[in-house]
Amino acid sequence: MPKFNPNPTPRETARRAAGLTRQKLAELSGVSVNTIKACEQGNRNINRSPVEDVLALAEALHTPIKKILNERSEPDA
Repeated sequence: MPKFNPNPTPRETARRAAGLTRQKLAELSGVSVNTIKACEQGNRNINRSPVEDVLALAEALHTPIKKILNERSEPDA
């Protein structure tokens, strides 16, 4: 059973609202599961990800790009 994250990132919130697993989001967006997981856990700063990845995630989630970007700086992996 997945762990409940009491403080989800905007990416995790958008993914869950869309009813998608990380695996399904990876299939729809073409972005790797490892990248999605790292961005959701705050181990990778999505603001520094390739623009193609950010666009693909936003499109797969049917959400504006600004909803999945970081408002503050997070550590890089």
